[in-house]
Amino acid sequence: MANEIKVALIGGIFLIISAIIGIFSININIEKNKLDENVMTLKLENDTLKANIKDLKNQLSQYTSLKEENESLKDKISNLELKNQELAEKYNNLMKNPLSSQKQDLISGAEIKNTSIREITEFYSDGINHRNNRIMDNIGNSYDGYTFMSAGDMFVELKGSVVYRNNNQYTRLFGRVIIENSEKDIEECGYVKIYGNDMLLFDSGIMGRGIEPVDFDLNITDYNEIKIEFNNGNWSSKELKNPKCYLVDTYFN
Repeated sequence: MANEIKVALIGGIFLIISAIIGIFSININIEKNKLDENVMTLKLENDTLKANIKDLKNQLSQYTSLKEENESLKDKISNLELKNQELAEKYNNLMKNPLSSQKQDLISGAEIKNTSIREITEFYSDGINHRNNRIMDNIGNSYDGYTFMSAGDMFVELKGSVVYRNNNQYTRLFGRVIIENSEKDIEECGYVKIYGNDMLLFDSGIMGRGIEPVDFDLNITDYNEIKIEFNNGNWSSKELKNPKCYLVDTYFN
């Protein structure tokens, strides 16, 4: 009887121990699953963080590149502004103080040969071609020489012209129309028109009081004959003048 009781007790104890072990095993599995889930979550978060860091690095690299490009563009703009200022100064100096028939090509920067209309001796003149030295315009600019046309007696016949034969020698005609300083208060001092093969290329409009010098720059590549027509103002018995406009700094190229 005593042995049977011992066996029963041992069996009960074994069952209790087995139950306890089973409970611990279940808890361990639960905790393990939770740990696995946490590890997986942390791994996903780590991957996301790595991706964000990579994206931020790319953005930083792009920002750095854009910043460098911006600085480079600023330098280029600054250099272009300086060059533009230099060209503007050269242009103004040339307009005020032309160096005989030599001028600076403001586009290419190369020194080229320009031929003043005052230097050309072969032309057809409908009237008298007047060419003299030194003149000041109505805004105070001085020039080394000028040209104007009159038909017959300059105090009677007001209109005159001169025709130049191009023959594909020149591609450009540029210059300035002015009125003389002493005539700056006269209402109408005439005008200048330029034709290429009888086609009007330039019209200065009526020059007179309050009108500043008028510049022109013409492409004459396709024209064999260049006609420059002068129409002077009306004779003033009061002023004892025949007001007129003049060509200065005018060149074929």
